[in-house]
Amino acid sequence: MAGQRMRKLRGMEIVARGGQIRRVANSLFIVQSQVGNGWYEVRWKGHWVCNCPDYLKRGVPCKHIYAVVFLSRLPEILLTNAKELSRSPRRPCDIVDMVAVQ
Repeated sequence: MAGQRMRKLRGMEIVARGGQIRRVANSLFIVQSQVGNGWYEVRWKGHWVCNCPDYLKRGVPCKHIYAVVFLSRLPEILLTNAKELSRSPRRPCDIVDMVAVQ
């Protein structure tokens, strides 16, 4: 399952970059291609589907699907971690400064 782990990580990367996902309708998102200029449709049809080549070939969640799922869970993740951040002895900018940002 290393392939699925990589897809999840790439999905998180898409969310972290910002500006890569747009909600078009209640059950439809478009996610910017990471290698080209296009956009892929991620749609809820009782389960998530994508029109990217990876999903069409393998039929398993792709990085675009994981990106949409992670983005939708982001508010919950932030709220869950808000208590820890508020208890931190460091200011948030100090924490960011400790990480090499590319």
